[in-house]
Amino acid sequence: MTQCFTIIVGDRKFQVDAEKYAGESEFMRALMGGSFIESSKGSVTLHDVSVEDWTGFHDYIEGAEELGTHNAEAIYYIADRFGFERVRAEVESRILLELKLRQQPDWDEFAFRMLHLINRIKDKRSRLFREKLISMLERSRINVGRSIQEGRVTYRHY
Repeated sequence: MTQCFTIIVGDRKFQVDAEKYAGESEFMRALMGGSFIESSKGSVTLHDVSVEDWTGFHDYIEGAEELGTHNAEAIYYIADRFGFERVRAEVESRILLELKLRQQPDWDEFAFRMLHLINRIKDKRSRLFREKLISMLERSRINVGRSIQEGRVTYRHY
């Protein structure tokens, strides 16, 4: 495995530490050190990821950006999509912590948006996180209602 790997998103090139990314993600490990052609080229182009989302994810994983409502949704999406389980767990923990502490009101609305994203992810871990979010939101006196189960996300404060 090469030490440096290039991830191309749109018109931007991101130089990443291959060992770090491979250590975080099974997908990246296979891509960077497996039998894929990208492994021998030392680069991959991600066609269906926005530059903005990847930049936020990259900055977060490199320690240049803090997790907040402005970037957590994109970070979670990328982490889930490419198998960065530690990052995904960090986002989940931070959202639940913020809802519990109730110090930043914008986290309620953000958590609700996350439910919409999680509804499209169909694995067991996402279902558990979804149930925790719904529980926390209901404790916050937000009517989650049936629309979540039907795939529509609406909310109303009591």
